[in-house]
Amino acid sequence: MDVTELPGYEFGASGGLVSTPEDLNAFWDGLFGGRLLPGRALRLMTRDTTDIGGRDVYPAGSRYGYGVASVPLSCGGVYWGHGGDLPGGSVGAGAPRADGAP
Repeated sequence: MDVTELPGYEFGASGGLVSTPEDLNAFWDGLFGGRLLPGRALRLMTRDTTDIGGRDVYPAGSRYGYGVASVPLSCGGVYWGHGGDLPGGSVGAGAPRADGAP
């Protein structure tokens, strides 16, 4: 099957986004910089989390909140992001929090 002919929107949220690296960086900077959501919403997304370490592609210590996953980094920091899959491809995007919060 030639998956290049499949429209991404057919797969819901996993494939509905077409963007550039610059746009994604602006989104994560805005999210963690407090310009997209009220602080209480971001705290809920990143503090009310469930352990997902060892499941699917997530290493030990990973957690999932409301729409974002945290993945521990070897340097001691935490990467927050979200991924998506389509037939023939997989993508992930995210960033460490600018405020240094886990």
